[in-house]
Amino acid sequence: MGEMKDLLPVEVKYPQEIKCPVVLLLDTSYSMHGEPMKLLNEGVGLLFKEISNDHKARKRVELAIITFGGSVKIAHNFSVVEDYQFKPYEADGETPMGHAILEGLELLEERKKQYKSEGIAYYRPWLVLMTDGYPTDMEPKEGDSLWQEVRKMIQQAENEKRVICWAFGVEGADMTALFALFANKRVFKLKGFPFKEIFLWLSSSIGRVIGSKPGEKVVIDVPPGIVVEV
Repeated sequence: MGEMKDLLPVEVKYPQEIKCPVVLLLDTSYSMHGEPMKLLNEGVGLLFKEISNDHKARKRVELAIITFGGSVKIAHNFSVVEDYQFKPYEADGETPMGHAILEGLELLEERKKQYKSEGIAYYRPWLVLMTDGYPTDMEPKEGDSLWQEVRKMIQQAENEKRVICWAFGVEGADMTALFALFANKRVFKLKGFPFKEIFLWLSSSIGRVIGSKPGEKVVIDVPPGIVVEV
């Protein structure tokens, strides 16, 4: 993918700890400008704070952040939160969601290869997408090759238990496209822009995961205060 070839492997800190890799795919297109982007930035900052305050999470959770607004950017490669200097994101451009998803899936696979080569145990990775719009680099139809590729990659990764995908559509999001892409039912329509609540839920849910053993079944509550589309 676009930026993967330019990335060097990042050291895995605390290799004795079981890792929980999480990729955030954040829509930073122009439609997010103003208050939505302000709330998104505050939510990301809150997530870092919550993970940092958990003695187990701050050593086990590895976050990577990919933004898609105009172009797809790996804003932050995998690391524990103590190594991340957060700089607020800015809204700009269109919504290349398809390429962002492929970039996120590839980034996860590369990190898992690194874990395996270094003998580091890990939980099933999470891929979390947040958007307020419609993908501008693909269309939900049979003749669109990128759409078909993205949908296939998501389904294969889920079916083979290589990743757990979550998709959140805030005010203005095209939920039809999200449901077609993420057929696992972990697709949620949000009222307004409740990023704070979603990131608090994410931190709490990850906390449940890292309190278990890899391969165990963990009950994750539905995010509170939102409309659930099934």
